[in-house]
Amino acid sequence: MRDALDLNSVRVYTAVVDEQSFAGASRLLAMPSSNVSRHVASLERRLGTRLLERSTRHLRMTEAGRLLYERAKPLLDTLLSTQEELGAVQRELRGSLRICMPGEAPRLLAPILAEFCSLHPGIELECDTRMTGLEVLREDMDLSIVFHRAIRRTVLSSPANSPHCPASWLPRPPCWLEPVCHAMCVS
Repeated sequence: MRDALDLNSVRVYTAVVDEQSFAGASRLLAMPSSNVSRHVASLERRLGTRLLERSTRHLRMTEAGRLLYERAKPLLDTLLSTQEELGAVQRELRGSLRICMPGEAPRLLAPILAEFCSLHPGIELECDTRMTGLEVLREDMDLSIVFHRAIRRTVLSSPANSPHCPASWLPRPPCWLEPVCHAMCVS
């Protein structure tokens, strides 16, 4: 059984063909030209055939080179896009988020929560609007939005405009960072 091809050498070879030069592939891959040449030569030795006809003025694929390029290029493109998709999946927020929003909060936050849900489809949002007063501080909630000045000292709380709740977490500047009487908060 033959040894597998070096995928990195195949990637270098396709870059040489795409750029139509060893120097172009070198720039694209941020690799010294000597390494580009070494990869292509190693691949040619491994396959036992020339892949490129080189001269001082042109670079042309041989029949074997064309076959390798036509088969390898789509595979490398698919591999790259799969790698990017896997990275996106790992960065995607997932899980459930239980929010308690009494009073006027649902009306004020509905557009912002809708935008949040569209930006993060992996989050299952559960909103409870039935609780009032300090009842909103139940332990089974991930987040409670409170319009109350006298919160117990035993409760860890943070105003929406504090460093513990940076605006960068939110899809756009929120109206609740303004005083409730501010024009942005009034419909």
